Amino acid sequence: MSETNFQPIFDYIDESEKRIKSEIKSEMATKADIERVLKAVGAISKTSSEHEDKLLEAQNKTEQLEHWVIQAAERTEVPYRP
Repeated sequence: MSETNFQPIFDYIDESEKRIKSEIKSEMATKADIERVLKAVGAISKTSSEHEDKLLEAQNKTEQLEHWVIQAAERTEVPYRP
């Protein structure tokens, strides 16, 4: 009975495992990558909040102007249809 040499198969499996681990590690985000993303998200959130504040301010001003237009229309008896 002849002996079968399985060592090449085991070597191939070991090399494949090392290659797969290396590829996975190269694709994983580093701590610096995650911090950069978090910083960008924070900046976007801040910008979004600032835009929302400006929008609310503009809405308030528009409502105030419309109120004045309505008053002026009533006093001048000019119909106003918003």
